[in-house]
Amino acid sequence: MFFQAILPHLPPEERRHILPPAKFLGLLVLVVVLLLHISGCLSVAQSPVPGGPSVTMKEFEYTPKEMKVKVGTTVTWMNAGTTAHSATAIDKSFNTRNLQPGETKSVTFSTPGTFVYHCVFHGNPDDKSGMIGTIIVEP
Repeated sequence: MFFQAILPHLPPEERRHILPPAKFLGLLVLVVVLLLHISGCLSVAQSPVPGGPSVTMKEFEYTPKEMKVKVGTTVTWMNAGTTAHSATAIDKSFNTRNLQPGETKSVTFSTPGTFVYHCVFHGNPDDKSGMIGTIIVEP
């Protein structure tokens, strides 16, 4: 590797200025994630918004099944059931991951469009059966 070849030839005072590959990679990943978040291409789960729109997961269905919101709205999913559920966009634009009973997860919608989502455990995105829901984001 480059670092192994060059380090023995550098004086000790100059070696401390070289960033090890693992730290460099970690810093690079952090910068890329921050840039994606700032540009709006990456939505980050947030705490539930008091009084904001929410979807309840219970008895193997979403309530409401369809919701219309404006761009910039944060929607919170709450698992009020007795088994794990998720809200996973068919187009992969968001994913709450597995929510255990009593857990919540929020997603902020930064672009207009129709987002169909399903539970990875109890919904079939191919024929849109089981736990399927829709978020319509308007400008």
